[in-house]
Amino acid sequence: MSSGFSLQEVRCTLGETLVLKGVQAAVERGHYACILGASGAGKSTLLRCIAGLVACAGRIVHGERVLQDGRRGLPPHERGIGFLFQGHGLWPELTVEEHLLQVLAARGVRGSEAAKRAADELVELGLAVLRARRPAQLSGGERQRLGLARATVLRPELLLLDEPTSSVDQALKREVRALLFELSRRHGATVLHVTHDHEEAFELADHLICMDRGVVVQEGSPARVHAAPASVAVAGLLGEGTLVPVSADGDGMADTPLGRARVSGRSLAGAAWALVRPEHLELVRKGEGVPATVRRRVFRGAAEELEFDVGGQICRVKGTAAEGCEIWVRLVGAPPLVQERSA
Repeated sequence: MSSGFSLQEVRCTLGETLVLKGVQAAVERGHYACILGASGAGKSTLLRCIAGLVACAGRIVHGERVLQDGRRGLPPHERGIGFLFQGHGLWPELTVEEHLLQVLAARGVRGSEAAKRAADELVELGLAVLRARRPAQLSGGERQRLGLARATVLRPELLLLDEPTSSVDQALKREVRALLFELSRRHGATVLHVTHDHEEAFELADHLICMDRGVVVQEGSPARVHAAPASVAVAGLLGEGTLVPVSADGDGMADTPLGRARVSGRSLAGAAWALVRPEHLELVRKGEGVPATVRRRVFRGAAEELEFDVGGQICRVKGTAAEGCEIWVRLVGAPPLVQERSA
């Protein structure tokens, strides 16, 4: 992908631990990619390798520029990258405005040109009235905006975001996500956004990169990954759903603990795992499905879900009933097959 961004067999060892084990991925120019993975998957290390802050092997290309090839690469200041570090990485002794001026000066932009670019960036991110304050005088959301301003003031073509909403409360997460979306569309940068939050990834990304234990286990559009997770590891990253043991016939049908049902995603025959989400289940009249007992009720805002146990599998279905009541449930739609399992 010559006009976009690509990682080819990127490996990184920290101490005696092989953290990245041949990472491969590709993102189209100007797209917003979320790197989704659990803690320890290697996500943050990967960003630091891309930025040139950690030594690695492999090939990293952005557009027509080779950032890393083999064991040699461009120094960080020549890569044209903006980086929002987890925890912001702000300098406590500098004011809001001085943060931006220092970044600009490091790239040779000084004087009236630097002052203008810093002022424009502060206006764009709603920080103009706070230009003389230091980080300790800012709220969590304001510090987050300052971190973003510092990462974007040079208008980088590649923007790296390491857990950009992890240090703000739930209400501010929505504000920061909206800001990230707006900035990415306005500036047209290619974005690599590390997160462990599947809702955040689905909301922002047009490309999803799923990592597990130092490798990319699946990538593609969020809709495609959601509809057909490639493994149990990927299914575990995607939020709600229960892996249910099934016996697939290889022709779109399977026997499940909830009855015979249509399945989708991968074409597998024999013992397999299917990912059953609440939307794949419905309450029915007695005798029309499988009986179960409500273990607990889960309030989900405008709707309620009922948690129940069928064959040792804890599932959820949308509906209303009291805890301890018997309900009858059946599968609808076509839950995706995930991977083969040991019979």
